[in-house]
Amino acid sequence: MYHNIGAVYLAKFDYDKTLDYYLKELDIQQKVFGKESRITIRSYEIIGLIYISKGDVQLGLTYLSKTAFSNLTNYEKAKLMNYHGGLKYDLNKKEALNFYQIALELLEKSDTPETDPAWISIYQNLASAYCHNGKKSKALALYKRCIDLRKRVANADISLEQIETNYKKCKEN
Repeated sequence: MYHNIGAVYLAKFDYDKTLDYYLKELDIQQKVFGKESRITIRSYEIIGLIYISKGDVQLGLTYLSKTAFSNLTNYEKAKLMNYHGGLKYDLNKKEALNFYQIALELLEKSDTPETDPAWISIYQNLASAYCHNGKKSKALALYKRCIDLRKRVANADISLEQIETNYKKCKEN
């Protein structure tokens, strides 16, 4: 029941009320199923992502640390956060920015060579989110970095032309 009510508030983007209900549900799940059950762990994941969405990154990562997320490499975590940013992007670019910032921090902590296409993807996504959130100088600097890097990486999914187009659009707006 708590989950369903929380889901209604989640659909309305009322994260505080969503968390009220999801945390009640989590408390019951921990008592009934234990802290290590799949059901409980899935709730940790959902709650963690909601906290990140609302900007409480540290608390969000604390909840995610109780899931399989903690077993991933920093590279895998970065790609997952980049993915979640993409899911949020069309709905709320500020929330997407939270995920992209985490993705970059995690990628920087990894030993991933700069020639890996993940750098281009994360730089591009973060630059776009910065641009749409009014942080043009940060966006343009990241776009330049992304363009320079894309010229050196042959197997990236994002075309150089697309990055240059996005750079120009951001610069003009």
